[in-house]
Amino acid sequence: MGGDGVQQARPFPRMSGQRPADQRIRSGGEQLEPRTGDRAAVDDEASMLDSHLLCHSDCEGYYVPVAFDEPLFLPPDAGVAGGGMVGSSQGLLDELRGCAPALGIALDGGELTDDEARRVGDLPETDPFMIEASVWLTLHEACRASIAGGHAIVFR
Repeated sequence: MGGDGVQQARPFPRMSGQRPADQRIRSGGEQLEPRTGDRAAVDDEASMLDSHLLCHSDCEGYYVPVAFDEPLFLPPDAGVAGGGMVGSSQGLLDELRGCAPALGIALDGGELTDDEARRVGDLPETDPFMIEASVWLTLHEACRASIAGGHAIVFR
């Protein structure tokens, strides 16, 4: 929590190249064969501009605790960092829940248990989805705090 009472996300290294989870995010966790080198599938999904997870800037911008279906695209003169895109904390949380199985994260009735959060947080660096699962956990907890406290998630 920042000094201004706003939840801040921790920075994570940017990953390049195709990761097996990329193809499974929108498949509801269905185990698909990895398609190395096929970045187009992820880029196509992001170009639809309807995903709070894929369309939002990873280094600046906001998620607000208001439910709306697709990210908002504000005009440039609005002065909103991250290209003017504002995501919904509720929308992001729903998308995170949808991609959890693809990362090997077990939810109980759509909710993350404390035991599972500890397991995900303690994944070894050798786990093939350690980075993705760690980012997932950070975003999941930021969404929960945002919704519960009525505060935006701010990337700076």
